[in-house]
Amino acid sequence: MTWHRASCIGRRVVDELISYVGLDVHKDMIAVAVAEEGKRGEVREHGKIANGAASLTKLASKLSRGGRTLKFCYEAGPCGYGIQRHLSGAGHDCVVVARIASPEMLPGSYPLPHLTCSRPGFTGGDEHEAGQHGNA
Repeated sequence: MTWHRASCIGRRVVDELISYVGLDVHKDMIAVAVAEEGKRGEVREHGKIANGAASLTKLASKLSRGGRTLKFCYEAGPCGYGIQRHLSGAGHDCVVVARIASPEMLPGSYPLPHLTCSRPGFTGGDEHEAGQHGNA
């Protein structure tokens, strides 16, 4: 934790150190990336670990050294929500992002606006309407 003096009131304030951990979950392994909090937070590839509770516990223990708060995120898939339950049970924030094939699958959703990109010849809206979801 970092202490600094709050200029407006003259009291000491504690800054919480947060690391954001992205998980790319596969059946046998998990690829891990870590981003440090802040405008200039470095994003780095941490490596790969086995897909299992013991490996997740070891990873969380290693990354939380020095009092860091960890916030995990991964995409829901065939591996389900076991990772989320394990990490939340250990006291960490964990967000599971559900993949949606198309916005029309959401009740009450509206058509996407026409999207544009600075790359020549690329318009995200046209690509979406044509059913193409790759890079131009």
